[in-house]
Amino acid sequence: MRLNDFNNLDTIQKADLIWEWGFFITKYKYKDYTIVVFLMDDFFAEVYLNIFSNEVENVTGLTKEELEKKDYLLVKKDFKKLSEGF
Repeated sequence: MRLNDFNNLDTIQKADLIWEWGFFITKYKYKDYTIVVFLMDDFFAEVYLNIFSNEVENVTGLTKEELEKKDYLLVKKDFKKLSEGF
C-alpha cells in the first residue's frame, strides 16, 4: 500500500492496517496526546491517543523525512539509527 492510499482511508481502516501490518517503533507524550509511531512498509504511521479520553483522535501516514521534522521527536539521533535502511 502506498502512503497516499493509506492517508485516504478512514481512521478505523488505518487502525486495522496498523494492527495487522504495523511494526511498533516508539511512543511519545506530546501536549494532550500519546503519539505512537509505527513502521508501515515504506512509510510511517502516527496514532494520536488523547490522554484524557484514551481515544484515538487521529491516524496519519508520513514519510521518513516528514516524521524527522516533528517537534516531539526529541531523540532524533536515536530515531535516525532506528530508521536507517527504511
